Amino acid sequence: MTNELKVLDCTLRDGGRIIDCAFRDDQIIGIIARLAQANIDIIELGFLRDSISYHGNSTFFERIEQAETLLPPNQTSEFTLFIDYGMYDVNKLPHYDAGKIRGIRYGFTKHNFIHERESLKHEMLLIKEKGYRLYFQGVNTVGYTDRELLELIDLANEVSPYSFGIVDTYGAMYAEDLDRLYTLVDFNLDSNTAIDFHGHNNMQMAFALAQKAVGMCQGKRKLIIDATLDGMGKCAGNLNTELVANYLNQKCRKNYEFDFLLDAIDEYVEVFKHSETWGYSLPGLMAGIYKSHPNNVIYLTDKFRISTKDIRKMLSLIDEDKRQRYDYDNIRNIYKDYFANPLDDSEALKEIRQYIGKREVLVLAAGLSVKTYGEKLKAYVCEHHPVVITVNYISDCSNFAFWGNDRRYQKCGALSIPRNIKVIVTSNVTRRTGNEIIVNYIDCIAETGNYFDNSTLMLLNLLQRINATKIRIAGMDGFSNDKANYFNDTDIDKRCAGQFEEINRELEGHLYRFAERNRNKMDIQFITPSRYENAIKIK
Repeated sequence: MTNELKVLDCTLRDGGRIIDCAFRDDQIIGIIARLAQANIDIIELGFLRDSISYHGNSTFFERIEQAETLLPPNQTSEFTLFIDYGMYDVNKLPHYDAGKIRGIRYGFTKHNFIHERESLKHEMLLIKEKGYRLYFQGVNTVGYTDRELLELIDLANEVSPYSFGIVDTYGAMYAEDLDRLYTLVDFNLDSNTAIDFHGHNNMQMAFALAQKAVGMCQGKRKLIIDATLDGMGKCAGNLNTELVANYLNQKCRKNYEFDFLLDAIDEYVEVFKHSETWGYSLPGLMAGIYKSHPNNVIYLTDKFRISTKDIRKMLSLIDEDKRQRYDYDNIRNIYKDYFANPLDDSEALKEIRQYIGKREVLVLAAGLSVKTYGEKLKAYVCEHHPVVITVNYISDCSNFAFWGNDRRYQKCGALSIPRNIKVIVTSNVTRRTGNEIIVNYIDCIAETGNYFDNSTLMLLNLLQRINATKIRIAGMDGFSNDKANYFNDTDIDKRCAGQFEEINRELEGHLYRFAERNRNKMDIQFITPSRYENAIKIK
């Protein structure tokens, strides 16, 4: 039975997707060396892609030779690369000449299989003709009906691959799902073809399913188990290489050198946890339950102001077919529509307009400068007597407090807001006390971009709607990796680390367009330092 079981480590490929495969060359070489020292049977090195320009420090390769230069001499592990259908011209593959890279893993979707079967067959046969071991990897095996799966197996039997993948792309399988799929595949697949199980950990099932696959194999068929070091991978991550290796050592008399796997994690993987997060999470669980592409979940999770139950409901609103691929426009529209709650806010606008009139408005966002320039701001309020509107918090000088997000409104303790402060919320804020002034969400958000519902931008758009003429802004500092960005919520810095430059660029663009729209209508200035100051200086 020992020789029938193999571990395929795909840290440098599937694990690397969380960092866009941007491993440094020394990290790639070190990971390969440690995996080889640990006797891992098959090491996947990364992707072959046509759309990139390879200059090192990446596991997206243009040519096989680029990956081969990173390999150690005289190793017994087998090495593979991964080709996604339509992303690499298989005709460019050189003929295998007993080089170091023995296998090609070939991935495709159910849509590809239904609509482009002959093209898939041609490319897979060409890979074999060029002398490589072909690993047959149909995405999301659980998404096939039994009849469709039998047709997929028929295709595999036609091309006679080295292995056939049972791929739990969205971490959606339970034990009975694997039982059904494995039994169907095992009974109908050519007995010389290995089964390759690839699990994701959305529902914490990957290790249990791998053990079940080992039990079902019973030494009767070759079995490959995919895994990554420390489970590294997008969203919930993958089956852990160290877990499955130790299990096979203990239960199946394998001989993986466990300490080298621990060294690989300590030396090369742990560093990525400083900037990236993977592993079990509630949003990841939602992706598993609804069989959703992880990028949909990542998009909604990055909208950190929404609750997990809202993520669940939004995933359920996506058509099942669209759920399994990432369609930015679709998920963005789902997000906007979900929170729209349109209403006639003409009376609300009238009330705000009557209170503000032609007075100056001071917008206090929650940037750190509100605290560091606190005394200056108090003096400014005493001298100019503006209408003070705080964004997502309250202060002693607030006349109005504005919230554009349900979760933040609840976090502030809506019931404890003093009665002398008028509360304005957008219509997507659904858990209300009954005393709020409610304005229409859709009319306050920006029309483009990922950060169209930034609360300060929403307030500025509201002020435009009531024809405010003089606005001063404090606390809209811009985002930095070098210091705290908010005086009242450090968790946001942790959640958005790595996105700050993108956020800054987009908000700067929104502010520039806001200033252009209001040329000759509105006097708008920052009174605390902001990286967006130039955006509102109309030339």
